Order: sequence, then structure tokens, then C-alpha cells
Amino acid sequence: MAPLDGLGASRPTQATPLITQAASRPAQAIPRLTRAAPRADQGSPRIALVGATGAVGTAVLDLIADHALPHRGLRLLASARSAGRPVTVRGEDQLLLDTAEFDFTTVDLALFCTPESVSARWVPTARAAGVRAVDASAAYRLDPSTPLLGSGSPSTGPTPVGLAATPGGLTALLAPVLGPVARRWGLRRAVVSGYQSASALGLAAPAELQESTRAALGDPEAGSPGAEHPGIRPFALLPEEDADGQPGQQEAALAAECRRLLGLPALDLVADCIRVPVLHGQAAALWLDCAEPVDRAELLALLGELPGAAVHHGTAPDPTADAPHDLVQVSRVRAPGDGTALLWLTGDQLRLTALNLLRTAGLLPAAPPAQRLRRPDPARPGP
Repeated sequence: MAPLDGLGASRPTQATPLITQAASRPAQAIPRLTRAAPRADQGSPRIALVGATGAVGTAVLDLIADHALPHRGLRLLASARSAGRPVTVRGEDQLLLDTAEFDFTTVDLALFCTPESVSARWVPTARAAGVRAVDASAAYRLDPSTPLLGSGSPSTGPTPVGLAATPGGLTALLAPVLGPVARRWGLRRAVVSGYQSASALGLAAPAELQESTRAALGDPEAGSPGAEHPGIRPFALLPEEDADGQPGQQEAALAAECRRLLGLPALDLVADCIRVPVLHGQAAALWLDCAEPVDRAELLALLGELPGAAVHHGTAPDPTADAPHDLVQVSRVRAPGDGTALLWLTGDQLRLTALNLLRTAGLLPAAPPAQRLRRPDPARPGP
């Protein structure tokens, strides 16, 4: 996936082509980031991070700090309620700014890590100010005039617009695998069971799940569990609400995003999205029906070359484990030889979403080469 072109330059005086198509764990408080200072030069952009205190915004801040990304200024935008609060970034305090009062003409690039309604309200304002924008919400993902970019998408030529959308967390987990498989064997049908944790619901959801779990266990010191996120409950697996025999809203959106991102408008993709009572991470069970017979050895070889992936032999990785956050982890690879394949994918949806955002903006290079990992598994002697 190629980045937005020209993001390092100062504000252009006229519209210029800037998108070349190709592609954290949430804290319970505003993060304190004290890593290495970024490089800054005249070619670096001035950046506004809109939604800096949300789950994805926190992950973006972590990555900016982790990689010491170059910029000539970073403005952190949030709601009026949060404006004025300090955020410590690399040892320096910055005040959160009110998005409604911000002058977008003072920046070159706006990164939107906001709910759909907020992006729909403020992305046009940023674009009217001549600002290049990348949006991580669902507001523009299915808009035919807006490129949807992310890992797994096919490479095409430059697109002369100043706005790009990036896929949701579950699509970001699936697409890096689905795309290469489709290009090698042809992909007729995909059946997906996606398992999503509390962190996919927002920054406050993990803490809410913790409190409701303590209350369910009879802890007298447990706080009153909130009702902001009814989609997740202790000790319960909750599918998306039934839609009278039709896919739920998230399931339909997942299928549409995958078709558009992969350039496969006729792909038959069926999904079940299930909330699980864990704090972080996501997982997906894939069943793929390909146009040609799939050889397992060749499939493993292809997966082993995917950038940003880790192929596990033996015990499957734990999606709630602390590391690594930035990889799509692939395990339980099976290919019966009849054109079908089964895989188990895990990853950190917040880090994957933030990585797609920064790579699309041209602030991070492409994903690193694949990693091959083996964990001891006495019950299974080989791959």
C-alpha cells in the first residue's frame, strides 16, 4: 500500500494529487509518552490528531512516540469537554484543543480517529481549509469517491483527491491474508467468525467490563458498572443483534469493506461478529473457498512472506497476550486439498487500525517482512 503523496510538503496553493493507492492498547487515562523525540525538518507535515483521547487516537499517539515520527508540529484535538486538559507527549505537556474552535489552516494533515458522526461533521471542514485528511471511522469507507486504503489492498495508480479512508479493526485483521490468497488461488467465498474484545467499543469499555465482572462475582468494593456499552457483558458471548434473518449492521459493513478494499466486488463473504468478555485483542476463524486447489505447503509459504504477519506453528497465539501488537498473527492453517482453507487470525485491532492510518498518511513505511514463529506444543510434533 502506497501512502498519501506529498504529505511532507507545506500547504499547496492549489489542489494536488496526493493519494497513491496500494495501505495500543487503550489506557484508562490520557497517556504519558516519554520516548525519543521526533526528527523535524521543512519537509515534515504539521499534523492535527482529531480524537486524540479516544482508543484509536491513543494508539496513534503510541505509534508516533514509538517511531519518533517526524513532524513540524502536532496538535491534539478533542471535544469541548476535554479541551484544556494536558497530555504529556515525549515528556512535554500539550493542551487538548477544542475541535470546534480549531483553525485547520494551521496544519497540513488531519488524522481523524473519531466516531463516524464526528468525522462526517469535521472532515469537510478540514478539506475546505485545504488540509489532507485520513479518516479511520466508517464515515467514508463505502463512499465511492473516497479511496479505501489499507494493508491487503491491490496497488493502483495515484488518485487525485485529498481524503482517504482506512478500514475497521476486523477488516484490518482479515484483509492482509484475504488479498494475497485471492490473488493466488482466486477467492469465491469466505465465511468469517469474528471475536471482538471490549477495547473495540472504546477507551472506557475495558474498565467498564472490569467493574461489571467484579460486581458479578460479588465483590463488595466493585464500582457501579456503567451501561454505556451494553454490547458486552461478563461471562457472555454476544452476537450482533438479529436483523430478521439478514446480516447485522457490523457484519454487513465488514463484508462491504472487504469487497471494496480488496477490489473484489463479487466476493461472497458471510460474517458473524461476536463480542467476547476480554479486555483487549481480536480473533477471527476463516473458512475460504478458492477457485483452485490450495496446497497447504504453498499456502504456508505464501503466508510466511506476508508483510506485517507472523505465522505460528504449534500452539496458537493468545490474542490477549502483551506482544506483539503490530502483527496479524496466523495459526491453525489447514488445507484439505479440495480448494478450501481454514485459518485462525489474531491481532490488536487498535494498533492495526492506527498502523493503517499512519501508513496511508505516509508517516510510516510499509509493514515489515513476515515473521515465522514456533511455540512448543508437545501434543503436535510438527507444523
